[in-house]
Amino acid sequence: MSTQAFHDTVLTPASVMVSKASDVLGVELAMSALGVADRRTLMRWRSGAPIRAVRARMRLQAVFLIISELEQSLTPVQIPAWFTTPNPAFGYRTALDMLIEESLDTVVPTILETASR
Repeated sequence: MSTQAFHDTVLTPASVMVSKASDVLGVELAMSALGVADRRTLMRWRSGAPIRAVRARMRLQAVFLIISELEQSLTPVQIPAWFTTPNPAFGYRTALDMLIEESLDTVVPTILETASR
């Protein structure tokens, strides 16, 4: 993981991170990656509404950081496919599956390591 990507994650407003996630991944994939069930919630966050749940903020920062890492080596068209393609590094699961099914503390370092290769 690059120091700049981490720095950007800390300083970037949540609304900008949500916009980036939904622009790069598409709204439906961004909702899944961010653990958001209601499209209106995503749109409120994108408009600047506060993200009150600490866990949701952490997930947003993780997804933003993963996207930032992937942008170093993939095109915008390739990034959504990377999230949804089974990966041998993940036991042939997808990064999205791992984000949904596992603890962020456990999977984010693994996903970031794979994303930065």
